[in-house]
Amino acid sequence: MVPGVLLDYWESYSMSADEIEYSVIIPLYNKRNGIVRAIDSVLSQVYQPVEIIIVDDGSTDGSVEKVRTFDDSRIHLISQDNRGVSAARNRGINASSCRYLAFLDADDAWTPDHLSAIEKLIRNYPQAGAFATSYFVQEAGHKVHVANFAYVPTDQQGGLIPSYFRSIARGNSPVWSSAVCVPRSTFEKVGLFPEGVRLYEDLHMWTRIALAFPIAYVDMPSATYFRNAENRACNIIVPTVDDLEFSSVILTAIDEGRIKADEAVHAIDFINRYALLNAFKAVIAGNRKESRSILKQVKANNFRAKVRKALIMGMSFFPTWLAGVIWRSGVLLKTLMANLFRGRAPVGD
Repeated sequence: MVPGVLLDYWESYSMSADEIEYSVIIPLYNKRNGIVRAIDSVLSQVYQPVEIIIVDDGSTDGSVEKVRTFDDSRIHLISQDNRGVSAARNRGINASSCRYLAFLDADDAWTPDHLSAIEKLIRNYPQAGAFATSYFVQEAGHKVHVANFAYVPTDQQGGLIPSYFRSIARGNSPVWSSAVCVPRSTFEKVGLFPEGVRLYEDLHMWTRIALAFPIAYVDMPSATYFRNAENRACNIIVPTVDDLEFSSVILTAIDEGRIKADEAVHAIDFINRYALLNAFKAVIAGNRKESRSILKQVKANNFRAKVRKALIMGMSFFPTWLAGVIWRSGVLLKTLMANLFRGRAPVGD
């Protein structure tokens, strides 16, 4: 699927008289090279939003000046001291006026069909607590592919995700911060984004939503994640044992019986997946002791998790340079496998 291919599809859809109105919320922190692209993609929507709220979180690189070059009365720029992406999103939520809040990170972009795709989901699945679309991933070197999802509805009409935890444990996250729309009523029930969380604050949010509501998803990529974009927190923050706060939400829900036994297995796999990822990143960053602390949180309940845990534990005793060589070799092998099975290439975490 390529950008713009949905236009003819939406022409066949007859809107009801009940208008759906969007507030678009864009958190901004030092994304001078991406923010113009992001705003352009919003202004190019077939289904136009009512307002575009950009919350500058203390940028120092000229990002704000780029925003001010746009002359559109729907663009509202809010500035605050640097408090993190969750605080910026929450500020945007509180300042918004519409029932439906569509999120876009300042270094990503939408295809012209994105809000139209979300609108279709809202009409078909009004009971959902979030509405998500598939998305493209652009790697360094401008190679683009569709994110690799598992256990999601594949009908182009969309559907409700049968098991959010199973899906995210086996593939890329079916809910992503630049391809999701959340009704205001959802935030009123489960609360806002967690502030003061360094990593995975979005997973914390989606987890709480998944525990309270079904999530609607359509398998049509309508947003692009630019993996090599500037200043991404996931690329510059060295993980620690304290960065998996979303796991406490899951474990509490399991203890309280809100996640049943068959679903709990997938929820634990989800926790393990990100704990292993953090442990691996800590090794590559040279923080081997912290990596071993993170690995203690992994309660491996399947063969794959046990193997990955053992490999990362072994790497944590290697010199940092050797761990880096092993990592780069793995990336090369993954690329070669992706080329052999083109069209089904997995996306790295």
